[in-house]
Amino acid sequence: QSRVARAIEHAIDKGCHVITMSLGGLWSRSLAVAVEWAIDNNLIVLAAAGNCVRLVVWPARFERCIAVAGSNVDNKIWKGSCRGGAVDISAPAQHVYRASRKLNDPNPSAHGPSEGTSFAVALTAGVAALWLAHHDRQKLIDSLVPGEKLQDRFTQLLKLTARVPSDWNRSDFGAGIVDALALLKAGVGTPATRELPSGLEAKAMAPRGTPLSADQAGAAKDLLSELTGGVESIADESLLQRHGLEL
Repeated sequence: QSRVARAIEHAIDKGCHVITMSLGGLWSRSLAVAVEWAIDNNLIVLAAAGNCVRLVVWPARFERCIAVAGSNVDNKIWKGSCRGGAVDISAPAQHVYRASRKLNDPNPSAHGPSEGTSFAVALTAGVAALWLAHHDRQKLIDSLVPGEKLQDRFTQLLKLTARVPSDWNRSDFGAGIVDALALLKAGVGTPATRELPSGLEAKAMAPRGTPLSADQAGAAKDLLSELTGGVESIADESLLQRHGLEL
């Protein structure tokens, strides 16, 4: 994960506006610091929830990183998607057409369908780029209130404008399915503070996942809580600090 952290730092240094990560693994402090630094510099940071292992992986699992799970062609959940309380939003992950050219392939336009939350997060990152371009990124930054970051504003709007199919499982798959047109029509949004009193906006900003300030023990407790259905786990703190994620 330290290599991913260095890549995030490189993106910040080069003036990128959106970071999308079709990858995941275990918690690391360096990764948390890099994600926090990117958010503090008003980059929008997104990551794939993961495939097949069910539990959301890091960096998507960090509470301020936008975790994207997968939906299918019927506007239902994609069965291979990771899921859980850390997921913010879902996007198409089944039969997503993408470039598929291989080395020495004579066909420069080779493409075909594939599956995975890697494609769901890439699509959502494209929506983020559209939003920044449509409203002018600098104007969006100028509209922020003290303490608010572009990530907070975008996350709130992304959730509030999501399509919510009938019987949608919000607990495991987030606010709904990304809706690019609805997002763009919603305007620049209202300040997304951490202390909204009540209502839909407060729900949209409720923290989900592992705090960026957590240590290894905190990350392990987050996983244990999800595995036990929210029941608080009693474990030796020093043991969790040394071996929590391996356990």
